[in-house]
Amino acid sequence: MLRYALFFMLFTAVLAKYEIYDGHAVYRVSVKTEKHAQILHNLEIHNNLDFWQRAAPGHEAIVLVAKQLRLLVETTLLFNGLTYTVEVENVKPYLDRENDLLSDAAKRSRVLSSSGRLTLDKIHTYEEVEAYMDDLARTYPKLVTVVTAGQSFEKRPIRYLKISTTNFQDSTKPVVFVQSLLHAREWVTLPASLYAIQKLVVNVTESDLVDRIDWIILPIANPDGYIASHGEERFWRKNRATGYAPLDVCTGVDLNRNFDFMWGTQSSDIVCTEIFHGRSAFSEPETQAVKTIFDQYKSRMQLFIDIHSYGSLILYGYGTEELPPNALNLHLNGINMAQAIDAVKMSHNRDYRVGNSAMVLYKNSGTTPDYAQSIGVPLSYTYELPASRLGFHVLGFLVDPDFIEQAGYETWEGIRTGASLICYTIVVVLNIFLCVYGKNEEYKGFKIYNVELVTEEQQNNFSLLKSDEIDFLRKPSFKYGVIGKAMVPLSEVHWFEEKLHELGVERNIEIEDLYQYMLQQDTNLKQNNEASFDFDGYYRYDKILAYMQSIEARYQNSTDIEITLLEVETTDENRTLAYLKLGKANSNNSAIIIEAAINPREWITVPAALNVVEKVIAERRLLDHYDWIIIPVLNPDGYEYTHTNLRFWQKNRSTRSNLGVICPGVNINRNFDIDWLISDSSSSPCSHLYGGTEAFSEPEARFIRSIHQEYRDRTRLYISLQNSGGFIAYPWQYERAASGMFRQHYLLGLQMANAIGGSNLDIAALAYGDRASGTSTDYLTMNSVLYAFNVDVEGSGRDNVEIPEAEIRNVVDKVWSAIKVAADSFLN
Repeated sequence: MLRYALFFMLFTAVLAKYEIYDGHAVYRVSVKTEKHAQILHNLEIHNNLDFWQRAAPGHEAIVLVAKQLRLLVETTLLFNGLTYTVEVENVKPYLDRENDLLSDAAKRSRVLSSSGRLTLDKIHTYEEVEAYMDDLARTYPKLVTVVTAGQSFEKRPIRYLKISTTNFQDSTKPVVFVQSLLHAREWVTLPASLYAIQKLVVNVTESDLVDRIDWIILPIANPDGYIASHGEERFWRKNRATGYAPLDVCTGVDLNRNFDFMWGTQSSDIVCTEIFHGRSAFSEPETQAVKTIFDQYKSRMQLFIDIHSYGSLILYGYGTEELPPNALNLHLNGINMAQAIDAVKMSHNRDYRVGNSAMVLYKNSGTTPDYAQSIGVPLSYTYELPASRLGFHVLGFLVDPDFIEQAGYETWEGIRTGASLICYTIVVVLNIFLCVYGKNEEYKGFKIYNVELVTEEQQNNFSLLKSDEIDFLRKPSFKYGVIGKAMVPLSEVHWFEEKLHELGVERNIEIEDLYQYMLQQDTNLKQNNEASFDFDGYYRYDKILAYMQSIEARYQNSTDIEITLLEVETTDENRTLAYLKLGKANSNNSAIIIEAAINPREWITVPAALNVVEKVIAERRLLDHYDWIIIPVLNPDGYEYTHTNLRFWQKNRSTRSNLGVICPGVNINRNFDIDWLISDSSSSPCSHLYGGTEAFSEPEARFIRSIHQEYRDRTRLYISLQNSGGFIAYPWQYERAASGMFRQHYLLGLQMANAIGGSNLDIAALAYGDRASGTSTDYLTMNSVLYAFNVDVEGSGRDNVEIPEAEIRNVVDKVWSAIKVAADSFLN
């Protein structure tokens, strides 16, 4: 090997560009066993082979073999029973072609466009990138700062951009760190980091990404190696460190094996290999420079992305096959980023794969993302960008000029998605840190789709449209002619529209951007300091409690009416779970229980329940026959969250699950002990239909259970007030045989619908679109309550959840009409 190295050092001095690669071939080798992998590893060490896809059992290896070594390699492979194919007989023509295309592109390029933006029609040199960063700092001094982290082995500055509206002085803002060109030959990664800079500084379309996040972007992490790769050595990977071998016959350290996490365990101590890890962790000035960035900002850093090529992959740690404690969150966020890229990628490139780096590729150690993960950066990834289309997939490091801008554009979609994900997350690192969006800002880019099922087959296959990320504000029904409304985050739009097409449902977007739509709504909440309480507005929970206390106080000296405010339990956020009991003094009448806001976003149900209090007091005869239990807000934590943060939040705010800090909340109407977690429910804590860690895990569900236990023997009617489509539903909501009270339920439901006066209000034994398990009404029915209904109302507007204040009075009066008819029916 030493003879070959000396020969090439002398010979290449007089050769034209890329002549050193003339006759080099690319082999694809089938690796079936650990023995096969070890044979290839030995070949690499002893012959300085360049593996572009490393050998691991079950994975094919792709390796560049020098012309003079081909006979040796082929003989060794055949002797040991390894099968191979020669994918490229000679790489030089492809290198020449890339060089010609990029040279032509460079001649046409103006580097800086007339608008001051860096053009992405060429691969920019180190000097051009350096000048561009300086230009940005001069042009945008309040937003951009250029920082020198250190020097390379050959004394070139390693510089990065800090992008911040507060000059990194606001310690509550999270930090996102993006790095590229740690491996010198991976040229296509540079446009990705440059495009991100453009979107954050020059062509800003999402200002919240800068307003709420501080950014660090290091475009060229390995300047010496990058410059070398623009000369004769196009496939140079490492830095340019010398002093590791006699006469420096082999130089360079793989910087992505030089970080201090499991250093030296899954890399090489042979300097001539491409994965040489150096003499010690952080032995190289380039990795020391990157370390200074982590040292300064690791307490705030929430996302790190190291951009590489090639393979269309998003990878996370650890390279030793050990998984970090938050591996599930890493995987879920990785999928979100991958789907965002896939939605805009070139059709001929394969979809991104997501997974642990050791399991998807091969074991590795000393990498930047693993180091970042180990020091507390919660979301740390490697992006492997798509391979080139210049001839063969295996020549993945080569760059097609037509892909340069596209590489930046599609990779940015992944980066921006990853950055938005950190603001959904409370992460425990060295301290507790929360990135908080403004009210409803998380809905930016969310779309509302009208979903109309026009055949029974579509209804039967409705499950195709369901996922933990898709929130149906109203479920569609072919049988009842109900047009559903689906709330779809931007990351799921591509998937959802594919499923619509697969199901044969026409694409119909009602709201293009939910956040912008919400800004236009005119919902003026009644202020808590107002003295009056009426039914023409929506109130916060403390004002509702104050009203309930005032009702109790108003009748505390009454001799014929007994009104008691009972505070039974507290929520996870220490709010009182309370209900009003109305009846005759010392009565033992049948009980009617009214429950509201089990789904906290359904604000209309709260005044509807409180209106029942006023109506019952006004009609004393109903107090002669019934005790009334009124629960105006069953889910106060969720209800408050819909006022302060997310208007369409559907769960409570508990953190009992294994992902509770990251994805808080349980859907209370899936937490009851009736076929728990069987249907239209989810075991994923991040789903809006999450049923909890077990049945009755939540205080809100236990609250209903305790009320039922107290009034079990005399509860005549239970009504859950809801607002998701306009129907009256009776048990069962899970797919069981019809209740033995089927006829009675239907007839009473019909009377209530007629009382409401809407011919469009349907009566159903099952919830629209799907069956649901773990619901409050099914639980009460299973436990001896003969009549339990969902009374689901809607307003006249297109927004199925948010009924305007002008319609509140009309809706609550209709609800009372239905309840009154039901109460009177039992007296006849």
